Amino acid sequence: MSFGTQFLSGVQGFIKAYLSAGEPQRAAMPTGTAPSRFDFDVQSNIQTTPRADAQVTFEQLRAFADKYDLLRLAIEKRKDQIEAMDWNIAAIDKTDPVARAQAEKLYQQLRRPDGVHSFSRWMRSIVEDVLVIDAPAIYVRRNIAGHIHALELVDGATIKVNITDEGRTPAPPLPAYQQIIDGIPAVDLTTDELLYFPRNVRSHKLYGMSKVEQVIMTVNLALNRQMYQLDYYTQGTIPEAFLSCPPDWTVDQIGTF
Repeated sequence: MSFGTQFLSGVQGFIKAYLSAGEPQRAAMPTGTAPSRFDFDVQSNIQTTPRADAQVTFEQLRAFADKYDLLRLAIEKRKDQIEAMDWNIAAIDKTDPVARAQAEKLYQQLRRPDGVHSFSRWMRSIVEDVLVIDAPAIYVRRNIAGHIHALELVDGATIKVNITDEGRTPAPPLPAYQQIIDGIPAVDLTTDELLYFPRNVRSHKLYGMSKVEQVIMTVNLALNRQMYQLDYYTQGTIPEAFLSCPPDWTVDQIGTF
């Protein structure tokens, strides 16, 4: 073998050994283990604050939506538009009397889903929570026979999401949610007991991203501008009083005074 051939073989061996992609590190979990949904915080289930993994809290989102008048008008307009829509429940097979009877029964039940509010007023609350905090929550109240008695509204800002070791929603009978009242876990709820359905679900977050959160920087700027304009008319640029000093005072004396 010539020197050139040996040299070329050595260069190729060097490239293969040191400049290759290399072997992947051995995985920590056994082969066949399902992947985790995302890189969640360790012991996240022991948190007692809903939306603890986000920079903006539920309370802040609601404050922005309430204080910025143009944003509030837009939210109310959307609620009005949805409320004005006609709705109905109909059987797919209109010739089936059983299906038609079931559809009519569901329609009558949903006219007052929680037994108190009309469907339109009930839906306005759902739309509010979707647009502002993206955490609509409905408690499924059942009667003694186990049938659905009412669909009751729950403040989604009080609901903390639990996850499995894979970062996914636990299936019944494990509690998928906890209601936090005054910082204390008050009630455990399964997916059969609580309907919790954020609209803007993301794979790397436990909670949804609402429309208000998407424009939070713009809203913050608008609120500060409104406060600046309000101060112009209420506070003005003229000080409330003037103080005069003797002409022989130095700067240090004025500062001390």
